[in-house]
Amino acid sequence: TTTAARHGMIRLYAAEELENTPSRQDGIDASKEFRYFHEATCFIRHVARQLDMAPSVLFTAMHIFHRFFMVHSFKEISRLTFAGACLFVAGKIEEQPKKTDDFIPVFEEARRRMRNDSPVKLTKELQLRWRAKLLRCERVVLQTIDFELNYEHPIHPLTMFAKQLRVDETDIMCPHATLQQACNCLNDSYLLPICLQYPPEEIAAAMLELASQKLSQNLHYAGRYGDAQPWYQIAMPNKTSFQFIDRKFEILEQMKDLYEVKLKSLLQAAGTNTPHTPRTPQ
Repeated sequence: TTTAARHGMIRLYAAEELENTPSRQDGIDASKEFRYFHEATCFIRHVARQLDMAPSVLFTAMHIFHRFFMVHSFKEISRLTFAGACLFVAGKIEEQPKKTDDFIPVFEEARRRMRNDSPVKLTKELQLRWRAKLLRCERVVLQTIDFELNYEHPIHPLTMFAKQLRVDETDIMCPHATLQQACNCLNDSYLLPICLQYPPEEIAAAMLELASQKLSQNLHYAGRYGDAQPWYQIAMPNKTSFQFIDRKFEILEQMKDLYEVKLKSLLQAAGTNTPHTPRTPQ
């Protein structure tokens, strides 16, 4: 069982806490909560793509969004408005801020499209109202996350690990296909609160393991083929093999449930064949 801990200054949550969120306490079941996170994730990615924001901004925004809803309930909060506020805050945290005059038109158009609202001309008065609302929401987000402005993301250890990995019996560097598959899995992981449960390097290692499983590959550390030590123990010497194997299993089980149950159920409910989960550019 995962126990609550800290990674640096960032609090990690226990699995039991994630099953008892404010939304669940307000009667929102797990499937509806997941649908709301899926909608918000797609919304954040769409707005960020339109504004040409970097992947680091996206990862920070999605992490903050998950953290925000460990304190607030979807029943009391407009998820799309606060998804936009999390992205706006993330741009500042990652030192890639957007002016409200640039952010609001893209955000408002995307919000209306997702809600299937009729188009409305963004007048100067409406823009000013949205600016005031966005800045109020920004303050709420910052207060909720206790003004924590330093977030590490799994993408950095993932790319670092990949440079040291080899596939099967060869001494060939980890192929681009393996890295891309791992990045795709990492992007999908933000549909779940995995980023709130585990340190970034453990998530990164688990995503590489998941990618190698999907591609039927065996990974090993450079120059260490046949070594009794698994590659992740060499890459993360501060963690015991037993500790990570247990956590890796938990992460992979969550990802398996995401692909085989949650996303399929979402598609069936929507009556579509393809999940709308845009990829984060690498």
